Amino acid sequence: MSSDGLERTLVFPVRLSVEGTRRFERVGYFPPQLEWFVRTPRISHVTGLESIDTTKRTQEATWQEARRILLELSPLIPQLQGQYSYVFPMMVELAANDGALGESA
Repeated sequence: MSSDGLERTLVFPVRLSVEGTRRFERVGYFPPQLEWFVRTPRISHVTGLESIDTTKRTQEATWQEARRILLELSPLIPQLQGQYSYVFPMMVELAANDGALGESA
């Protein structure tokens, strides 16, 4: 959660190599991105009723910013054990290597 109250997600978009028509191979990562959703009220021109529109926003980040974010999160990770917690060490390694695949990828 940031100071503006929006929850952001750090994403490492996968760079794929296409071999043939059905085989994809992970060859690296594009620059990291921050993703978040913005909720804004909208009034229908037809009914006059108010509803909420949700829009996905993205912002490119640097590998240095990704390292900083992951470093700030690292003390919290042991308490946040979940289905996908195993990816955190991989994200730390990727950020340290500027998105280059290491031995654990």
